[in-house]
Formats: sequence, structure tokens, C-alpha cells
Amino acid sequence: MHSIKLISYYLIISKGKKIYQVKNVIALFIYNKSDTTNKVLQKILSVKPKTLIVIADGPKGEKNDIENVKNTRKLIKNIDTNCNLVTNFSESNLGLKDRFSTGMNFIFDHTEQAIILEDDCLPTEGFFRFCDEMLESTEKRNL
Repeated sequence: MHSIKLISYYLIISKGKKIYQVKNVIALFIYNKSDTTNKVLQKILSVKPKTLIVIADGPKGEKNDIENVKNTRKLIKNIDTNCNLVTNFSESNLGLKDRFSTGMNFIFDHTEQAIILEDDCLPTEGFFRFCDEMLESTEKRNL
């Protein structure tokens, strides 16, 4: 068993490997792309978010779309993580404009700031660090 110590926002594992732990809430917009959503989700989970908010639009009604939306949502429902998972899945298709707007309202009803991703934007660990630093910098300037 490896000893783990929380130091600032890094987890230090006794083998010497540093794993970045994101400070801010992460919000993810998904739809019907299970393959890309899975890749993005793995990157998100690798930075150990304390809270993950997932926003999903409903299917358009075509059989193929309904199945793709269902499979993509199943990825979220089957997440094995200790983070606080908050979902907002629309049953009907609101369309990009309305789903994005209602999703943003939902996110900011739950938190004051967040790192927001879409299901086809594959981030790196450096991206999360950069976002944390920028949000922290902005927060300090607004005090």
C-alpha cells in the first residue's frame, strides 16, 4: 500500500509520481458522442475533481440518436469515483443554444466558478492547472 499525503494541490505518492488535483469544479457538456466523451471523462477523472457537473441535452428523436444519447449517459452513470457527481440530463432535445444556456444557469446555481468543457474537447493536465491559476488570479483581483 502506498502512503498518500495531500500537499497543496498535489497528491504525492510514495513512488514519487505527482498527480495534479484540480481545485475547481469541472462542468462537462455531453450529448451523443460516447467515444469522445469517454476520452474526455478519463482526462477529467485523472485530475481528481472534488465536484463534476455533467449537462446533457435530450435526443432528437431518431432511433440512432436515442441510442447514442443513452450510451453516452451510461458512461456518466457508471463513473466509479469519489467526486461529487451532479447531473442535469434533459429528457427532450432543447437544441444547442437553449441547452447551453440552461446548462450554464444550472452550473452557476451550484458553484461560483467552474472549468467548463464540451464532450469533444480533450484537455491535458496542464489545461486544468492553467484554468485553476487563471480562476485563482481572477478571484484575487475581485476581492
